[in-house]
Amino acid sequence: MVPLWKAARRRPCRSSPVSLCIPKFPLRKASEKEVVTLVLNPDRLRCDQPWGDSPHRPGSDAFFLRGSQGRLFAHLYRAGGAGVHPTVLLLHGFPGNERNFDLAQDLRRVGFHVLTFHYAGSWGSEGVFSFAQVLEDSECAVDFLESREAQERHGIDGNRLFVVGHSMGGFAALHTAAKRKSLSAAVAMAPYDFGQMGLLARREAGARSDLECLLADGAPWLNGAEPERLGAELDSCGESYCLIGLAELLAKKPLLIVGAGGDDCARPPIHCRPLVEALEALKAPVEYKEMPTDHVFSDMRLSLSECVAAWLADRAQAGSRT
Repeated sequence: MVPLWKAARRRPCRSSPVSLCIPKFPLRKASEKEVVTLVLNPDRLRCDQPWGDSPHRPGSDAFFLRGSQGRLFAHLYRAGGAGVHPTVLLLHGFPGNERNFDLAQDLRRVGFHVLTFHYAGSWGSEGVFSFAQVLEDSECAVDFLESREAQERHGIDGNRLFVVGHSMGGFAALHTAAKRKSLSAAVAMAPYDFGQMGLLARREAGARSDLECLLADGAPWLNGAEPERLGAELDSCGESYCLIGLAELLAKKPLLIVGAGGDDCARPPIHCRPLVEALEALKAPVEYKEMPTDHVFSDMRLSLSECVAAWLADRAQAGSRT
């Protein structure tokens, strides 16, 4: 048998209505009427659940998405069980050293499929990195999840799609949720408001220094990501990138925003609370939690997983009843 990663590399990309490259692996198909039952149990997050030789055991698939600049490396964690599964798009930050794979595994144990991928110009994906491209590529991943072929091949429940992101991924998750009606709910973990920082950098030396340091630290990991060019993008697009500007579009969608009280990168008073307050003023279904930890939740990973998994499971179960 050819390993999945080799099959993904050898198989040519072919165009489709949403410009996707979906590998023709011999995966099971699922009836649209089959719905997996989620039962959130703390033990399920932390204990192995052997499936033996069950044809519906958990698995994973590596493949490419077709972005506007070329191939985007993607990985789907498939939950165990027959039928279609609620599915989470998990978005990483800038440049993506922390990719939250522990959260992906935890969500899979609860019963979610989880799709991760790398934006153009990051971690081997083709193309040149930019923040605009991050937003475009995130929508490309949603196109994949919405496609009938992907849903049938991978057992994706198209009526229960969710987006979760950390740092820049939280920024992208909120922008994507604001645009795509198919996303039932969104979670932003320590979201970094690039728009707000771009505006602050115009008038405050401290904010400008913080942003310049962030871009200088992250750019070497990414193809074509010169700090000066990224800074110019944020300076010119600050207003359109601001998270608070999404409030009205997000107001009818369940949201969970998780800040980190010890975060010296995406400080909650700048990056979280303004959007939360704007949403609360609109009486939106937003929940805000703040954990006493750093930007990557280093010493609260289990608490983070349990918080996000419980919240998503509640949303998914509500969706299965409507």
